[in-house]
Amino acid sequence: MRPTTPTPLADCLIYAPLRVRINSVSTAFFVGFMGVAFLGAMLVWALDSLWGFVVVGLPTLVPTVWAMRRAAKVRLVVSKEGVLIDNTWRSYELPWSEVDGVGIRATVTFLNLFSGSDW
Repeated sequence: MRPTTPTPLADCLIYAPLRVRINSVSTAFFVGFMGVAFLGAMLVWALDSLWGFVVVGLPTLVPTVWAMRRAAKVRLVVSKEGVLIDNTWRSYELPWSEVDGVGIRATVTFLNLFSGSDW
């Protein structure tokens, strides 16, 4: 996979939903925080010292910050050259020869099925 080159914003459609980005960032933070809390608490209990949180927290800090930064860039870019999909962990760049169509749809949740509304 090659690095993506930015296209001028006037020539493309960018779909970057705020809700998805907030959910992705909060999930990355929660996973990192829970890892530090759980492993740090286990080391505090085993070592009988608060240094357990430092031992676990410092190595976990960099991947958590990276994951949160990457999650904030979730987007779909449609341009003349093709389609760029930036997910939380990977990016995909597809030329138009590989794309059948591009669409954005609403997701149905359990609560929407029984609310009686038309969304």
